[in-house]
Amino acid sequence: MQDLSMTILEFFDCIPGVMFGLELGEDYHLCFVSENVSSLLGYDKEYLISHPTFWLSLINSSDRSQVIEGLRNIMHTKVLNQEYRLNNRAGQILWVQAEMKLITKKGQALGIIGFWNDISERHHATAKIDNEDNFLEQELKASEERFMKAFQLSPVLMAITSLDDGTYLEVNDTFLDTIGFNREEIIGRRVEEMDIIIEPAMSRAVLKGLLKQGTIRNKEISFKDVRGNLHTGLYFATPVIIDGKDYLLSVALDISERKRYEEQIRYQAYHDLLTGLPNRRSFEERLRYTMADARRRQESIAVLFLDLDGFKRVNDTLGHEVGDQILCDIASALTQCLREVDTVARLGGDEFMIILPHLKARKDAWPIIERILTTCRKTIVTEDVPISISVSIGVAFFPEDGTRVATLMKNADIAMYHAKDAGRDRAMGLGPIQ
Repeated sequence: MQDLSMTILEFFDCIPGVMFGLELGEDYHLCFVSENVSSLLGYDKEYLISHPTFWLSLINSSDRSQVIEGLRNIMHTKVLNQEYRLNNRAGQILWVQAEMKLITKKGQALGIIGFWNDISERHHATAKIDNEDNFLEQELKASEERFMKAFQLSPVLMAITSLDDGTYLEVNDTFLDTIGFNREEIIGRRVEEMDIIIEPAMSRAVLKGLLKQGTIRNKEISFKDVRGNLHTGLYFATPVIIDGKDYLLSVALDISERKRYEEQIRYQAYHDLLTGLPNRRSFEERLRYTMADARRRQESIAVLFLDLDGFKRVNDTLGHEVGDQILCDIASALTQCLREVDTVARLGGDEFMIILPHLKARKDAWPIIERILTTCRKTIVTEDVPISISVSIGVAFFPEDGTRVATLMKNADIAMYHAKDAGRDRAMGLGPIQ
């Protein structure tokens, strides 16, 4: 049991963190911080609380504006996840991950609670554990009662299983709360039988890793609870000996919320938030890929620049809410009238762009362009005054009108203004389309 106690403490040291609380206001006064802040920053709790704005000066000057901007936005976002640098008392630069949440009661914002996790040590965890042998030896004198209490109250999922057949010997309360089993339902049963781990070969991967390096650290895994909800965990494992038998101590930090946040940020980076269409950044990447594919296939591509006719009058007359709805309707209509291989994106305002790949000749684009023109013709009546909506389209062809992304987009834009000047509600290219 002593070997197990030592291993548990190792994993506690591998997952450090500092809780803190901030008051709302221009200076975000530090009103609470956990005792272990001194091990992270070198300043004790009492000093930081008595100097409530001092923590801001510890933020690296290159990161400070980003941190403050995030704090200002938390009233709207409710949660905030950031990575930035802190300067500790010894002059060292630490990278931390800060996860913060706005605390409210009956709709009233009360303050911010957060968690600092030192991620600068993540890649040096093995060396750190080796250097702490003396400390761990002293901790072995702690009672079994203290060990079991720490195991059960740990905020991360923890389990002890037989290394031979994967039978559960013990799990902690966080494991049970997250997965949804009662203790009686899981103790004595095998890992494969419980069907928690998504990857079928996970147990084999664990064993192979143990044989090679003795422990497994920072392995990202997927697991599910009894309701079928998927979770993502950061997994640690090490062999332990209990009563002369080989067991596996597993620790998993549930990072599902963090992963969802990262996926949301990734989505927002490549999509227009109003319509859900790809944005300019995504469009340019797809066009670059499509051009490379067209070179290999020796095919043509049509790049369309669309600008709505009469849209400004809609905004001025009916308001931006109606205008936004029309943009969403146009986006949906464009998606439905295009082929699966085509790409439509919103650049901003009332401007859209479309990629039509796999063309053998210019004329192959015309039937699709005609569908777009027809689809975008709308009449809105307000106060008995009809407002007509249509679209002017500029067309540029690869490779004739450009062999670079910027050139094709620029020439399609120029052609769109030719269509505007020619009377709108039409498509024009730098040369003949048909």
